[in-house]
Amino acid sequence: MKRNVLVFGVILILITAVQAIAQTEPKTAEEYLKRGTSYAEKGEYDKAIADFSAVLKINPIDANAFYNRGLVYSIKKEYDKAIADFSAVLKIYPNSYEAFANRGFAYFEKRDYVQAISDFIAYLKIKPNDAVVLSGRGVAYFYQKEYDKAIADLNAAFKINPKLSDELNSILANAYYERGRSYYQKDFDKAIADYNAALKINPNFAEALYLRGEIYFYKEDYDKAITDYSAALKINPNFVDAISERSRAYIEKKDYDKAIADYNSILKISPINLWVFGSRGQVYYAKKDYDKAIADFNEALKINPTNEDALFYRGQAYFAKKDYDKAIADYSAALKTRPSRVDYLFYRGQAYYAKKEYYKALWDYDYALEIKPDYAEALYESGKTYFEIEEYLAAVENYYSALKLKISSSMVEMINRDLVKSLIKCAEFRNNWFVYDDAIDYCNKALKINPNYAEAFYERGRAYNDGNNDYDKAIADFNAALKINPNYSEAYLNRGIAYSRKGEFDKAISDYSSALKINPNYDEAYTNRGLSLYHKKDFDKAIADFTAALKIKPNNSYYFLFRGFTYNGKNDYDKAIADFTQAIRLDSNFLDAYLYRGNAYFIKKDYDKAIADYNQVILLDPDNANYKKGLEIIQRRGKLTATFPTDFVGTWKRDNFNNTLKFDKNSFKPSNQTNFRILSDLSGDSYTFYQDDTPSWNNTLIFKLENGNLVITGDSGDGENNWNGTWKKIN
Repeated sequence: MKRNVLVFGVILILITAVQAIAQTEPKTAEEYLKRGTSYAEKGEYDKAIADFSAVLKINPIDANAFYNRGLVYSIKKEYDKAIADFSAVLKIYPNSYEAFANRGFAYFEKRDYVQAISDFIAYLKIKPNDAVVLSGRGVAYFYQKEYDKAIADLNAAFKINPKLSDELNSILANAYYERGRSYYQKDFDKAIADYNAALKINPNFAEALYLRGEIYFYKEDYDKAITDYSAALKINPNFVDAISERSRAYIEKKDYDKAIADYNSILKISPINLWVFGSRGQVYYAKKDYDKAIADFNEALKINPTNEDALFYRGQAYFAKKDYDKAIADYSAALKTRPSRVDYLFYRGQAYYAKKEYYKALWDYDYALEIKPDYAEALYESGKTYFEIEEYLAAVENYYSALKLKISSSMVEMINRDLVKSLIKCAEFRNNWFVYDDAIDYCNKALKINPNYAEAFYERGRAYNDGNNDYDKAIADFNAALKINPNYSEAYLNRGIAYSRKGEFDKAISDYSSALKINPNYDEAYTNRGLSLYHKKDFDKAIADFTAALKIKPNNSYYFLFRGFTYNGKNDYDKAIADFTQAIRLDSNFLDAYLYRGNAYFIKKDYDKAIADYNQVILLDPDNANYKKGLEIIQRRGKLTATFPTDFVGTWKRDNFNNTLKFDKNSFKPSNQTNFRILSDLSGDSYTFYQDDTPSWNNTLIFKLENGNLVITGDSGDGENNWNGTWKKIN
């Protein structure tokens, strides 16, 4: 800054005397001082210094000579010599405020602002209202970055003398600006106040407009930010930082075309700003103009093939275009530069997930989590990936881990949604493996998160239905599921099964019919309705349902079995045998089909075929002693004669019972009891029978004649239904 030269008043008085003796060579110290002062005023500084030095040879403690020589040295910018002379003055006169002031300015020019401030403080203790020295100290504080003190001094100086130089005005504006910068990261409002003050002093202060715009940007007041950036650009149209930051504000407002226009302007001003390609590419990406985005990233990569940002964002553009292989290639290239960037790993994992390369996706997510264990997004996506490979328990664990972190409410909602799905898959898996208590536990956890999740009620109902045989609880859960989702055909089906197991076949049939209204191709609903109709002995409707199921799934061996034993119920054994045979064609190891077909053959007295089927049953289940016993009995069936033993012919009755047994000639069973079938003779006078249409090797009756009476043993029934005892012939 410019400095005013101060001269002692006595010197100024003596200058007139110098003019009177101008032609006389000095002889005394006073004469040298006068002539030196005259030389100084005329700008002949070396001569002035010589005369002041001559004074000091005569009088080494002449304060005026030191002072004026110090001033001349200051004018000549020989500040060290000036400081030495002003210091000499202060040794002679310690309160010489003029020496403090001028030494302060010399220190200032040497950029020794600490010493300058010290001298200005000493001066201002004596002359507190000196606007020049106040401003000098203010500027020194400014350069020391003590902006509060700088602003205080400069404002005080302008208050004393409003006509101080424009340069000082500019410095005051800069002090506000710089103090504003110091507030920039800690107090936005104070920073804005200082930028406002700077702009009041200097409305064309482009940098102040720019930084005030930056604060508005960080306060998310993008309109004010854009206004300030634009004002700065009116002052300096080539202010690249202001253009760049305005483009960012436009991006936040999703005004992508204006942002692109700003990036284009930067390239016109300074084509070497190659970073613009990457930034503009990101704006094109935000506009979903992926081809232009890729073109810009390509330009950025021509300049620097290892530019990881360009590689990453080009990968993002390829990902958006579903070109997952190229996306993966770019993410991988970026990872070569920065192997530990978790976001690069995360997005590559997403690309692998999109390609259904789930194990590669898991590797990326797991590595990202190894680097950053609290990476909630990676935990969530890893959970989704485990779900896809049916590792539902691992998915559940990852979702719970993510929920322990500080995450947004929207992410909590998203994770809970998928967590419930995974819990229900765990429940379904446990149900399928008969671990019903675990299934119930998973459903309870799911319902705690979402009390209106129909599938949770459904799976818990299945567990009660299939595992605990608690049909009432099962029905209650299926009711809850159907209240939430009235079109839940599976819930109707399983509620029907629960009713069927309770023997409430009409309710079961109603539920199966409801399931079929929702899904007319629901083969299981047809089958289960057919079974309920079978129990109601409505065989024709049951057969119609099994036939409908077979139209949907013509290769289901069980459906042929069910229809076959329904034909048995109708005594239509040929059709029954045809269905059992088809079931065996579909499944050559179908034990039940062999058993039922053997029974049908037996009823038709085709014993060889019956024996062949029972043999197959024993081959499939060699440890079943009952089948072996039955086979032995069947095999001895050939020993029976064509005529029933005559000793059995007649009607037999027990004491105290009403039922009778009647044997006719040539009959192999009691003619008045249609549910009896003879199996075989055990000896010459002993025979084995079974009841109903299906052999039950555990409930056979042994008939034997003893002393003219018929003795029956082996029955486990009660009352009239127990045939054990001694029977007497009544006719």
